[in-house]
Amino acid sequence: MSEPAGQKSTRPCKMALEYKPDLSEVIDRHRLLWTRKLSDGILARLDPAELPFDDPLRHCPDIERMAAAWDHNYRVRRSVQDDLLPVARVSFGSSAFGGFLGAQVQFDCGAGWSIPLLESYAGLEQLHFDPENEWIKKQQQACRHYLEVARGKFALCETEPMDGLNLVEVLRGVKVYLDLYDHPGELHSLLQFSVDFNIRLIEMQRQIIAPALYNEDGIFSLFRIWLPGRAPWMSVDTYGQCASAVFDEFGLPYLQQTMDYFGGGWIHLHSSATHLLPGITQLKGLLGIGIYDDPNALRGFELLPKIRKITSDIPLQIDCTGGELAAGLAQGSLPGGVMYMARKGIATIDDANRLMEQVRAYQL
Repeated sequence: MSEPAGQKSTRPCKMALEYKPDLSEVIDRHRLLWTRKLSDGILARLDPAELPFDDPLRHCPDIERMAAAWDHNYRVRRSVQDDLLPVARVSFGSSAFGGFLGAQVQFDCGAGWSIPLLESYAGLEQLHFDPENEWIKKQQQACRHYLEVARGKFALCETEPMDGLNLVEVLRGVKVYLDLYDHPGELHSLLQFSVDFNIRLIEMQRQIIAPALYNEDGIFSLFRIWLPGRAPWMSVDTYGQCASAVFDEFGLPYLQQTMDYFGGGWIHLHSSATHLLPGITQLKGLLGIGIYDDPNALRGFELLPKIRKITSDIPLQIDCTGGELAAGLAQGSLPGGVMYMARKGIATIDDANRLMEQVRAYQL
């Protein structure tokens, strides 16, 4: 793999964003967290119920309405003094990712999804990155429009990559789980393709949105955070349905390649997939782990003591309620080195800002 082209680019020294007046201070807090220097403190995202979120994916594939939804969401939120950063991802939906490889894309109530196109591995050699692909060109168009809307107001990041088995599931559907046993050799070839394809797609987008992506010595990322370096957001969702041995063989080597290329990575998983954590923690260059609550499993907040034992000092992002956060602050019981995501249980902007004063003052 060639040297990352983005490492040679000139990045803005320090960005100012209209929709995050205290941007510099908040990035300083993110820098401490994601470089493992906030073990005795915490970050928090606080979503007031009086500010309902207009999901841009509801407006797919209308690029102008999608970007306008992000602009509205962050404009009305500018007085919330929490650690969330106003980052808009340029995305038609992760399920529509197959369109970048020629799959038919459909939209239902806005959200996009693609029909699996790889009926057999006989078609594997035909898969390639095609700059003339309809959806790759749409992605470029979306990146350019988002940048025009976002400049000076909010930040941007690329669409979510589909790593490893995630991409195989997009291309093969439920056959991905049989492929582990029936076609392991071909599957490894497709996984290697996924690494190369995702890297090229990420670099393509970053070249366009760079003025709203890079800031100081780092980069804005999908889950409304800032990370040092060039680390991409990565997901192990499909691996979460498999045993840890499957992840060790069919996941770790390919995730590591991507992290090596970008100099690091940030991993997203669901609370139903915590059995993968021992393997994930072995990744070199791992900056952090986000554990998203799964409705069919125990919540990450409930599992946090167990999770922290496995992850040691690796920074975490964990869902919780406003009430859980407030109680933990009062009791001094919240583990440090964590960004707590309180998406529910906070009524107003004033409530959020009062709670945020306690977050900033919290110290173990």
